[in-house]
Amino acid sequence: MVAKTESGFTVVEVVLFLAITGMLFAALMVGVGGAVTQQRYLDSVRSFKSSVQNEFSQVVNTDNQLTGREGGCTATGETSGAPDSPDERDTRGASNCVMLGKAITIDGTRVTTAPVTALDKTSNDISGMSELEAFQAYAPRLSGSGSKVNEVEWGSRLVGVSTASSLKARVLILRSPISGTVRVFTTIYTSPTIPSTTALRSLITEASAVTELSACVDGDSGTMPKQMVKINPRIGGPDAVTIDADAPECQS
Repeated sequence: MVAKTESGFTVVEVVLFLAITGMLFAALMVGVGGAVTQQRYLDSVRSFKSSVQNEFSQVVNTDNQLTGREGGCTATGETSGAPDSPDERDTRGASNCVMLGKAITIDGTRVTTAPVTALDKTSNDISGMSELEAFQAYAPRLSGSGSKVNEVEWGSRLVGVSTASSLKARVLILRSPISGTVRVFTTIYTSPTIPSTTALRSLITEASAVTELSACVDGDSGTMPKQMVKINPRIGGPDAVTIDADAPECQS
């Protein structure tokens, strides 16, 4: 009789197989981890862009949620706290505070949005004023009602161009009381802290109406270049916000 022999893997072959499989799996996980890191970074850039565009849209399509419970506006644009009348307490738009637009305050990782309200100027003649003069006559102020604070996603932060310092800036998106067009004003602060004052008159200037705001998004982008979000004040709508996917000024 012929003896039967059984073939199989030797210990060395099994060890080699496991070693090669382990290396392939490790390489795959490194690639997946890098892709996830890059996707998170892109999400933080796009999320910030989308949030700013949303504020533009809310100014273009104004929705006045202020009721008589916010009270009237004083000559400086502040809410007095007293209801205009009992019948107006729960009526949207009943307050004599007008909605001029929105303010976006950028402080590194934190982005705060707030309505910009003003004293109703229907009894005053602004027909002979320029748009900038009319804005200032309305005494626009930040409203505490309806403000929101958001963090830049996935641990990213907004920094100034060609610097590693956190960006401190404010963007005003206002609807003109004369023409109804949307005007944008940008301001960058060089001080360690953003001024806490709610008065916005000093920010409404010819220079701030033409100065583009650029924010580098600093985060773990993997091997891809860091990106920049730009806000063009010459465009009064969501298209004012764009992304520069390969901004040399943002590369460290």
